[in-house]
Amino acid sequence: MAEKSNKVVLDIGASAIKLCELKKTPKGLVLSKYQRLDLKVDPDTPPEQVREIKVLAIRQLLKSAKIKKKRSIFAVPGQSAFIRNQLLPPVPETKVSQIVNYVIQQQIPFPIDQIALDYQILKRTEAKEFEVMMVAIKVDAVEGYADIITNSKLKIDTVDVTTLATYNWLRYCDELSQPGEVTACIDLGAGTTELFIEKEGELRFNRNLNLGGNHLTDAIRKELEIPFVEAEQLKIDHSSATPDIGEAQGEEAETAARVQKAIAPVLQRLAGELVRSIGFYRTQPEGGPVTRVVLCGGGAGMKNIVPFLSERLGVEVRVANVLKSVSLTPASAAAQNDALTLTVALGLALRTVEACPIEINLIPPRIVESEKRREKGVYWALSILALLLLGGAQITTQKLQYGLDQDQVNTLDATLASYGSFEEQKNRLSNELTDLKARVEFLNYLTTSQRSYMKPMEWIVSDLPASCWLNRYATVKVKKDQDENQLASPAAALGLNAASGLMGGGLMGGGPRGRMRGPGGGPPMGMAAMARMSGSRGGMGSMGSMVTGSGQIQDPPNALQINGVSTEVEDVTVYVEKLRNRKAFEKIIFDPTNLIRGAGSAFGGMGGGTMRMGGMGMGGRMMAMKGGMGGRGGMGGPMKGGMAGQMMGLGGMPGMIGGIGGGGYPGAVTGTPGEQSFTFSIWAVIPTEEKPKTAGLGTPGGPAAGGGRAAMMQMLQQRRAAGQ
Repeated sequence: MAEKSNKVVLDIGASAIKLCELKKTPKGLVLSKYQRLDLKVDPDTPPEQVREIKVLAIRQLLKSAKIKKKRSIFAVPGQSAFIRNQLLPPVPETKVSQIVNYVIQQQIPFPIDQIALDYQILKRTEAKEFEVMMVAIKVDAVEGYADIITNSKLKIDTVDVTTLATYNWLRYCDELSQPGEVTACIDLGAGTTELFIEKEGELRFNRNLNLGGNHLTDAIRKELEIPFVEAEQLKIDHSSATPDIGEAQGEEAETAARVQKAIAPVLQRLAGELVRSIGFYRTQPEGGPVTRVVLCGGGAGMKNIVPFLSERLGVEVRVANVLKSVSLTPASAAAQNDALTLTVALGLALRTVEACPIEINLIPPRIVESEKRREKGVYWALSILALLLLGGAQITTQKLQYGLDQDQVNTLDATLASYGSFEEQKNRLSNELTDLKARVEFLNYLTTSQRSYMKPMEWIVSDLPASCWLNRYATVKVKKDQDENQLASPAAALGLNAASGLMGGGLMGGGPRGRMRGPGGGPPMGMAAMARMSGSRGGMGSMGSMVTGSGQIQDPPNALQINGVSTEVEDVTVYVEKLRNRKAFEKIIFDPTNLIRGAGSAFGGMGGGTMRMGGMGMGGRMMAMKGGMGGRGGMGGPMKGGMAGQMMGLGGMPGMIGGIGGGGYPGAVTGTPGEQSFTFSIWAVIPTEEKPKTAGLGTPGGPAAGGGRAAMMQMLQQRRAAGQ
């Protein structure tokens, strides 16, 4: 079964753009697709116009090759990248990244936030030192290529370097050093010439020369005073590293001689630069004489280039066999003619099907951060969608119930009218009618007092800084005369001031159905008229949060409590100010003096000891960044004991004690030391949507005349007095 690449491989060169696809089969690699498009762009063309031409070329290649993939891998020129091998002291591997950043800052004259950086540990010495390859590039050098990719409707997955891509492919083809050899590879490209030296299977030296095929073409253009495109064709037809007109005669022979005369000074300058670069390597502590040279790139196909360079470098020179380790298909047959120019494209494609000796990714930090934000946005969008679906389902259920109750009211009205003078039956039906009217009023009250949480949630998510994470949010009730200092206290920030005795629970609410005693010690609420008013698990449960154990009808929640963690205090303050500027909120309550350093947030639970079925105390749970303690076990009910405290986070201490009632279990610890952080809590008050409220449905002077809430209270008092 062939393994197929899941990325678009693009070699964006100065003179052409190549697209290819490798497949890994049991018999080896197969070049399943190959497309090339020559740009034919004059070097004097403005950069903006060149980028537009490259975008159009990529779109044409994708269409021609019928590529549907969206993630891409490409390489930036080696001349733009800083590549160094460095020996680092024997430190913990977790510290290598910090040392690399420090070393890079000492050697590159740019701030660290203006470069894209990556490194790879090559090996560890006997003295436990790290030999590391460090690669860095100025972000501006990558952005131009990134714009071409994004404007081509592709996403950026990997940014390699042309020098390293060539090295990976020639290593795979076994074209580099044999034991005891030092091999230099010279890639004669259109814009530049790239040189690297391998010794004992490791990349030891690299240098990029600002001389290439385009400089030869430009010399011909100036000598013959012709357009660049014509000069390029003459270079292909008549160029030779040494004087050689072959079988040309007459005017053609004269043209060939003039072409070779024009390019001779450029070739001499190129040979001189190569001699100096190889000589510099020999002077290095780990340097030595180069034993042979391997050529690749378009310039390697020039007539007489091998003897020309062999004479000047004084070593064996040969042309690399680029396609010896890959099979072609009818869809990639054209690659045979372009073999010498394919080392970069094949090196990039190799990374999509198997591990390579050097795997560097210089994707700019901006793109990495954008991708993280996009993934976070998708996550929250799906979460909000789930809440919308749950909310819509519950609202639909409430509307159906409201319609059924209204139908019953109409039916009872008709029945009551038919009884005429039967006072006893009339009174009984009248009481049932009052009961139903109170329920209708109550449901109507809930319907007209709904608040919309969707837009506020959208701002809460979209305004969230990258250094902040939300770990909890819930709907709460904030009174108009609420003491904001008390609400924003450290205890409240840790979630320790939650209201008790509420059935249901706001946005994520829904207490268990059935009987439950309230905090005031009142009797259980199990009467027929209220049995369906407790929230059910898992819904948005605003109805279930309206009635306490003492029988009081509570106002619905009017605010969102947001708990989160941040590594930057300033980002939290900026976040709060953004929320305050949003019209979706009536008020934002936040006290910056109550940011809790490294304490995390604690959640504890108490067993429902007075529940009919017997309760089981749930263990406290602590999430901490530094120095936090595990939560205390919950207090067990009469049936089962409390469960263990539990610790989750970074650098916290174990849970202190187990449950108190009936055999708790000890706490547990998970996590590793982490960075300094702060927890924060914000209360966002949301205004009520303006909706017309329905007047009370009771008859004048009747129990429901004062509105649904008064009728509900009166009904509760009557039933309690009757012992129900």
